[in-house]
This record gives sequence, C-alpha cells and structure tokens, in this order.
Amino acid sequence: MISKITTLYFSFSSNFVISIILKGKVSFREREELLLRAYVPGIKIMEMVQKNIINNSDLIISYCPSKYQKISYEDNSIIIHDDWSKEIPVYFFHLIYSISHHVLLKKDYYTIHSACVGKESQWSLLLGHTGVGKTTVMLDLLHNYRFKMFSSNKTIVRFKKNFYLEAIAGTTTITCKDSARDKLKTIVGQTANFVNRFACNLPDKYSASKSKVKIGRVYFVRLNPAVEECVGLNNFESMVSLYPFFLDYINSGTILFNGKDFYDGAPITTEIKKKILSSLKRSLISLNVYSLNGSLDFISKTIEKHYEKI
Repeated sequence: MISKITTLYFSFSSNFVISIILKGKVSFREREELLLRAYVPGIKIMEMVQKNIINNSDLIISYCPSKYQKISYEDNSIIIHDDWSKEIPVYFFHLIYSISHHVLLKKDYYTIHSACVGKESQWSLLLGHTGVGKTTVMLDLLHNYRFKMFSSNKTIVRFKKNFYLEAIAGTTTITCKDSARDKLKTIVGQTANFVNRFACNLPDKYSASKSKVKIGRVYFVRLNPAVEECVGLNNFESMVSLYPFFLDYINSGTILFNGKDFYDGAPITTEIKKKILSSLKRSLISLNVYSLNGSLDFISKTIEKHYEKI
C-alpha cells in the first residue's frame, strides 16, 4: 500500500523557505491555516512553487505516522514521529514559530509578542504577555475608535538606519479566550479551537493596507479596573522593559509531546544581544514608551487622546 504524501511550502519575511512533508492520513485545512497565521508572523503559504524552491528549501520538516513520539535532526531537516491522525497538534505551530524566530534573529529581524495598531502615519505596539488584555484593547480600538490592525499578536520589526523602529509583518489571525466568543460572533467568520482559546479572522475593513509602518509609541497594557494610570517610561526603563520582548525567551522554545522533549532552536549569541541593546537605545530618540493600566474604557480613551495630540 502506498502512503499518501502531502508537501507544503512556507516562506518568511527573510525569504527563508520551509518544506513540510506530511505522510499518512493527515490534513492541512482551514483550522491549520488559521492557527499557522495566528502563531507565525509574516508567514506565507506558497501555492505556486517554482522548481528551484522545491530543490533548495532551507529546512525540511517531515512528519511520519508513529505510535512512538520522537523528534530527530539531520543537517537541514527535522523528522517528527507522532500520531496526527485526528488533527495536527498545537505544538507543530509553536515549532514553526520557534524556527522562524531564530532564523529572523540572525537576519536582524525581531518577532515581538505584540499587536500593532494605528491610524494613517501613526502606529503603536500593544505589548504584554498572554492574558493581559492586548487583544481586547486592540478590538476595542478597531471597533470603536477607527484604528486599523497591522498585526494581531506577534509583530516582526527591524531597526532602521535613521534611528526608528519599523514593523514589516505580523500575524493576521486573532486568538481569544473562549469566554469572548459570544461578544465577537457578529464580526468573526470561521473559528479554530485550541486549548481554552479560539482563532479567527477579522473582516478586511479592520486591516491596514500598508506593507510596513513606522512605530512611534509602545504601550505596555494591562486590563485592571482597580487602577487608572498611564506612566511614560524614561530611556533606561524603556530599554529594561523592551529588551526581553526582542529576545522572546518565553515563546522561542517549544515543548513537544506533552513535555517529553523540547525544541530550543539556535542559541541567542552575546553579539545578537548587544546589537539589540545598541539599536534599541538609538531608536528611543523617536519612540515613546508607556505603562498603561486600567479599565478597557480608560486604556482605549488614553491611546486615542495621544493620537489626537498630533
């Protein structure tokens, strides 16, 4: 009996190409595409593949059906042994992000755990780890204040030579807690469930049409109705707060097979760390950084007022 083989090709902003070879009864459908676009910023699923790309992929990931779980590495290939007969597990999408994160770091692109929103020529990053309310704030700005979304959850940025930070790509799918499903049902389409969250696309009217934007502000947001505070950070406070997000240690590794194994990717060198700090220090000339805590109404209105001043 001949096993079914499906080959997919993904590319990133740095023109890095991954070939995914799926053997056996495993499908890559709308759920998988939604989750891939939710986890991996700037990824493109290549439908029309040139022959030279097929023969020269930068990395090949092969899935082999097996009741035993194992990951192995050979030169420019990764081989995963597991049972994906029901569905492709969430760790696969984490793995693709981890790989892209390390590839981009080497090319001076940085994946920041943030949403990117704005109006016309003014764009901001909403920073914070999972659960602080980034997506909730972003959706309120889009729906009630006419902001546009450049990226939903992870943003690829680079430092420009004339000392500013530029966003060049991002995730296009949003992820929300299950508790928010009813609130969003009037504006979202197809959803994909995973853990206690779901992924979905927003209507095109909320998305920015730009391919890159200049970042002028960064907000460390946290929904907390018990306080109302907006504090501008000085340069040193800004560097200390922003630096870990450029390394993204929390999301850059992938736990595999329910903790039986771990993908760590390439180590982040001291040279890369020093380059980030140096570039970050220069970019703060044109970057305002805030710590913004409070109710949803307070946070959104504060951001809107900053936009009204310019």
